[in-house]
Amino acid sequence: MRRGLLLAIVACGHPAPAAQPPRPAQPIRALDAAPPLPLDAPLALEDDLPRLATRAVHLFEDWRKALDDAHGDCTAAAKAVDAVADSYADVIAANTRVLHAGHARVVALKTALKHYDADMDAAAAGIAADLQSLVPKCESVPELGRALDRVGGAPP
Repeated sequence: MRRGLLLAIVACGHPAPAAQPPRPAQPIRALDAAPPLPLDAPLALEDDLPRLATRAVHLFEDWRKALDDAHGDCTAAAKAVDAVADSYADVIAANTRVLHAGHARVVALKTALKHYDADMDAAAAGIAADLQSLVPKCESVPELGRALDRVGGAPP
């Protein structure tokens, strides 16, 4: 019904508009802004706290494994921890952004991590034990200190 009414109003007694002269072709200009993200685009890691929490647990577990696998070798530990920092650079950066976003975001991340308390505690205890034996004997290996700083989120 509405369509018929609309057609009747449009066709009823209105002259057709005069033909416009064709416009000269203009080159198509690229848009300055990036195209909008699709509706199903994944959230940034710092905005997806459950995913960040899961990845943080994996970071800690891999960090522990890297130190364990080094078997007390300072250079091997430095390389392994550096590789963990490379693998989890997104987690380290997202965690830093959450820490700078304010108290409410930090509390929200801590809440998301609550589900993994046992896993995080076990990994952290293993890391601490390995570092307790490694750090005193590896003081002459600055690469280990730099790798530990990186994985801990210190700026390069």
